[in-house]
Amino acid sequence: MNGDQDGEGTYDGGRPYQPPSVFKPYPDEPGGFNQWRPVDGLFEEGEAPENPPAVFAAKFKSSSRQAEIFIHDPISALVGDDESITGIPGMGRDDLPERITTFVINHNATLAKHIIRATATVDSSSVGITIHKEDDGS
Repeated sequence: MNGDQDGEGTYDGGRPYQPPSVFKPYPDEPGGFNQWRPVDGLFEEGEAPENPPAVFAAKFKSSSRQAEIFIHDPISALVGDDESITGIPGMGRDDLPERITTFVINHNATLAKHIIRATATVDSSSVGITIHKEDDGS
């Protein structure tokens, strides 16, 4: 067990990551948050490579329990270790490589009160995550 064991918002380093209790879950209302969904139609049938990577997309509300899990333990978020995140359909921890590469767009933007949109490109040897932090419009 890990997370907010002493009520001080500490983390003991265990996996899967459990955020401190100050991060409340964000409900999937009106829908579409905390769910990895396939992005279809990116590669034409018969197009090289023969086994193109699978692409998935999700969005998370910043400063939520689910966003914290995604940022700090992406594998747990991708496979849905936490019941509040719907993982990639049919994908388990053993199906993903341990090494994940992440690219952040608008890294200079704060995460406070904004949405994190993400894509995950998955093949048999790698996972590439692109995170787009919603800009504050200024």
